[in-house]
Amino acid sequence: EYPDATATDPTIVPFGPQEGESLSNCSTKFLERIRDWCVNKDALPQTVDVIKLLLVERKKAECRVPTHPPKDESTGDVPRAIVEAQQDEIQFPDEESK
Repeated sequence: EYPDATATDPTIVPFGPQEGESLSNCSTKFLERIRDWCVNKDALPQTVDVIKLLLVERKKAECRVPTHPPKDESTGDVPRAIVEAQQDEIQFPDEESK
């Protein structure tokens, strides 16, 4: 079993949307990461490879997103964060609603 590199290396971001996060927000984070990486490393040639990799990984992430949102068994309601994620908009959920 391998240790989770994301825990020790802050420059590594896990691919795919995190819980309750929309795909567009996830993509925005990656684009910001690429921009920072280019500025810091001055490595534009490799950036093309990184973007290709991200596009492949994004496709994989889109395939993993459930088409039918899971319902909360106790109430039968679809969690709000999942509904928002399906609208594919950048959402910043307010803390009180959790």
